[in-house]
Amino acid sequence: MVARQRRSPDSAELALHQLAEVGESHPHHGSVGNVLDSLWAALGGDHRELARLEVTGPRTTLTSTFAVTEAATAAVGASLLAATLGSGARVAVDTRQLAVAVRSERYVRRDGRSGGNPFDPLSAFHRTADGWLRLHANYAWHREAALRVLGCAEAEAPAAIAERDAVELETALHAAGGVGAAVRTEAQVDVYASWNGSTRVRRWRVFAGAGRSHLHPVSARVARTGFETEIPVTTRARYIAVRALDRRGRVLADSPAITAR
Repeated sequence: MVARQRRSPDSAELALHQLAEVGESHPHHGSVGNVLDSLWAALGGDHRELARLEVTGPRTTLTSTFAVTEAATAAVGASLLAATLGSGARVAVDTRQLAVAVRSERYVRRDGRSGGNPFDPLSAFHRTADGWLRLHANYAWHREAALRVLGCAEAEAPAAIAERDAVELETALHAAGGVGAAVRTEAQVDVYASWNGSTRVRRWRVFAGAGRSHLHPVSARVARTGFETEIPVTTRARYIAVRALDRRGRVLADSPAITAR
């Protein structure tokens, strides 16, 4: 879930975006279109270019708790559009072919034989002081960043991870250019709040509830940190919204409430 600001010449609106279950109504295959729209806009792309992309195939080919099919389709679709800018050519993504490409390490063969496990030994779930962390080290620069943050050699990495808190280590890895994710329960939600161009926002507060008009605070007033502020909250509520506050604690704006799960 990401909180962003949409600006127009005479108004500013906080908007929440999340990966939702894929539907059939959007011309770009349900929520794939929503993700692609946000991604393409973040890249500075012309919205009119999106009409060149066609998405076909089943709604879900990469089964997961997360919207993996949608995220992968949007990433590949945006890449195809960027590679053909100015040509006017139509491009397409089929979710069945996409699934094979994303899982290509399972199918690639050399002389009819598998190349073995392509994952780095550090790319695994590791026990932390307060839970678990999934570390990614397949790319050399991600691996180097992980070992730099841990301050040890590969053999000592599991022991070093076991001494750190999961979220603290996740944050440190990201700041160093690495990739790691603390394992969270279904009730743990990370909200990312930002408001482009705003100089008045000093704090954020997250609200949640069973209905869009029945929300209650689920976080303290969290200080804004840079362009995007991460706010971990624990809630099983269906709806979530974000409130922007100025330096005196006055309300600047509320985002629309959207479904959290």
